[in-house]
Amino acid sequence: MFSKKPLWANIILTAIVLLFLSAPLIAAERTAPAHTHSINQSNTTIGPNIPPKLPSSTYSEPLDITKGDSNTSAYNPLSSSGESSNISLAGRWGYGPCNAVTAYGNTVYLGNGAYMEIVDFSDHSSPVKKGEVLLPNVVESIAISGSYAYVADYDDGLRIVDVSDPTNPVEVGHINTGDLALDVAVEGSFAYIADKHNGIVIVDVSDPANPVEAGHYDTSGMAYGVAVGGSYVYVADYSDGLRILDASDPTAVYELGYYDTESNALKVAVSGSYAFVADSWDGIRAIDISDLHHPTEAAFYDTNGIAVGVSVYGSYIYVADGFHGVKALEVQYSPLSLSEVGSYDVNGSSLSVVTSQSYAYAAYGGGGLEVFDISNPTTISEVYCYQTKDNSENIAVSGSYAYVAAKSKGLIIIDISDSAAPFETGECYTNGAAFDIAVSNSYAYVTDQNSGLFVIDISDPYNPRVIGSRKTNGTATGIAVSGNYAYIADETDGLRIISVADPTIPTEVGYYDTGGTAQDVAVNGSYAYIADGNSGFRIIDISNPDHPIEVGYYDTEGYSHGIAANDSIVYVADYQNGLLLFDVSNPAIPVMTDFYNTGSYANGVTVDGPYAYVADGYDGVRVIDVSDPDNISEVGYYDTGDWVSGSAALYSKIYASDEGDGLYIFSLSPVSVMLQSLAASPDETGIHLRWAVSEESGISGFNIYRTASGSSSKTMLTPNPIAPNGSHVYEFIDATAKKGENYVYSLTVVKSDGSEHELGTIESSLGAPRALVLKQNFPNPFNPTTSIQFELPEESVVDLAVYDANGRLVKRLAKGRCLAGLKTFDWNGCDSQGRPVPSGVYFYRLKAGKRIASKKMILLR
Repeated sequence: MFSKKPLWANIILTAIVLLFLSAPLIAAERTAPAHTHSINQSNTTIGPNIPPKLPSSTYSEPLDITKGDSNTSAYNPLSSSGESSNISLAGRWGYGPCNAVTAYGNTVYLGNGAYMEIVDFSDHSSPVKKGEVLLPNVVESIAISGSYAYVADYDDGLRIVDVSDPTNPVEVGHINTGDLALDVAVEGSFAYIADKHNGIVIVDVSDPANPVEAGHYDTSGMAYGVAVGGSYVYVADYSDGLRILDASDPTAVYELGYYDTESNALKVAVSGSYAFVADSWDGIRAIDISDLHHPTEAAFYDTNGIAVGVSVYGSYIYVADGFHGVKALEVQYSPLSLSEVGSYDVNGSSLSVVTSQSYAYAAYGGGGLEVFDISNPTTISEVYCYQTKDNSENIAVSGSYAYVAAKSKGLIIIDISDSAAPFETGECYTNGAAFDIAVSNSYAYVTDQNSGLFVIDISDPYNPRVIGSRKTNGTATGIAVSGNYAYIADETDGLRIISVADPTIPTEVGYYDTGGTAQDVAVNGSYAYIADGNSGFRIIDISNPDHPIEVGYYDTEGYSHGIAANDSIVYVADYQNGLLLFDVSNPAIPVMTDFYNTGSYANGVTVDGPYAYVADGYDGVRVIDVSDPDNISEVGYYDTGDWVSGSAALYSKIYASDEGDGLYIFSLSPVSVMLQSLAASPDETGIHLRWAVSEESGISGFNIYRTASGSSSKTMLTPNPIAPNGSHVYEFIDATAKKGENYVYSLTVVKSDGSEHELGTIESSLGAPRALVLKQNFPNPFNPTTSIQFELPEESVVDLAVYDANGRLVKRLAKGRCLAGLKTFDWNGCDSQGRPVPSGVYFYRLKAGKRIASKKMILLR
């Protein structure tokens, strides 16, 4: 079925506070995990202690500083921009919330999910969309300079778009900044990117088609916002307030001064001798920067909301104040003071604001772009609302159409007859929080978290219309339809059974209080299976819909988010525990047959034929071969741009709803081989590659390819494929590797039919590398000891430490000065007190000088 978040996560996600104020996480690297044979048996419930899905601007990805390469080719929406294995991207419909806006005269550039749109607002009552360009990820920030738009594209770095022809914007270059690109400013020939944990990245954009990193400064906090004036860079550095950097020499940036604001600095605007900081809970702080070495606070104003964006226009400051809308503050000098003179509040949360020619443009996420007349700041008035899309929560596919539950936009219908060019045909509003969907015959059944069930006639996909509805008592999340009944997972109100025999008058006929937080429901025969959050999954006898009875349950020890069922097998998406399979041939005694740790947070699952398709949050879609319920294995995955919350499959295609950037369509070409491990280690003979696979049938061999750092071309190192030897373990020595050169090795498998598929990649170098390289630990998963290797390009002061999933320090493995070259440290699975830590996901973080990198590992006891 489809994915869900627990009640506590839904509450958190609707609050703008967590859009920017959530505690930083050390996040999982997006890689395909090995098949594990142990699960977290901790008695600790997941609750708020497990990282929920956060909006894009708060989520913490690990740094991969070896990815600072540029690419001069334009982004192809059908190319594999995300990491993938055995899955190819067939099509995209990339619309979503509006998180970013900037204006140049009457031309406005805004984010609509993964699209950057260009809109002519010459007539503010009737704007005209001129053009759009699809980018790999959610648009977080936009800066305009000359004929180019510079886009902070979350974990896809800086994207450069030629906008000289607004009707046909074209991406011409990009560079991966290393972490999460949240904000961008451009001055002269340089773009300055606020790259969260990676600090400020300075990119030489004198040749927009070939952007090159010119410098970098790792701030002490997390860089959320950036402004530039001359050779000075002003950084909103989250908990570390305002940092002021001298970037006159981009290759040797240094900090001049700082001011620690009261709360969390999110954005900054500079005017004259003052920097105005959007300081979240503490409103606007006005910092006197006349002495850059000793900035001082000159004034502040508590906006009563959560100040997340700021723009200066004349003698006024305009604040994006979260749920409190947009506010106008008058700035008076000698002495400096701030006072509120006007405001305008619309439904939703303002995320950013920009001003141009007596108008303010505010990004409102799923609420689109709000346009305000600020010619008189004391009487701000709304003049237009430009609609974008909202989070794509879940998806159903039937025939030639995909049906998306899209939060505030309700139901969106997309024609997928040509998977390479999907397009929207119709939209139908529910009540502001469409979450899950089931399709049966000519009707779509949509759960709305605000209002329960909506029945929508979809016989005309260009004109869907609500024909019936039924309010539930709780928060309607999951839905399944069987026969004349709709079964709704209603969170704290358990299972609700609604007769839809007359779809115009849905009528509740029965209910069952599951005791937990019902997230999802699947129906098979006479049973309903409920993913019940912390309470595992419940089996309900629905042979009499008026009197449902629980006949069995299983406490999964995780947080059951999603569920599917067929024949006698139940499939549970158990959040941090991945995919679990159960034999329910005896409903009173469900028995786990196998499981697979998907790597991120399994929050939804659908099953079609021999495969289960898992919506795995930040790790995209995972395809699991479940043909043998006692021995399941991953056969493919695709890492999308944001958070995958739903999946479906039909006619050899896979469909995924991604909250930030819409619908993805994939084709699956699985191979029988699954990579269990891949390692690289240099010595005097060269670089040794070692790998192990789980299966060798149906293949003719393996190939090794090598790519040098800074190059886009691959060199085949195996003139003839390495033939399978029956041992499942292989080794190859690259004796031609050059000292000091950093390489990326790709391992592929050649099938018997001649087709070739990539199994994995790994980086290594001989001698001192040209860049810092943090390697994947080996083995992984491990019990109880694993080795962590990194390569230093030069002598550096290093700090290597292990953290748990909540970001708490577990053990510091190394701290001090290290010579250049390869270093190896072991971790024995114990904390700093020598106590063994429990099974679970851990992260190791390396800081070398001003560079930081981190990766995920799994301890299985």
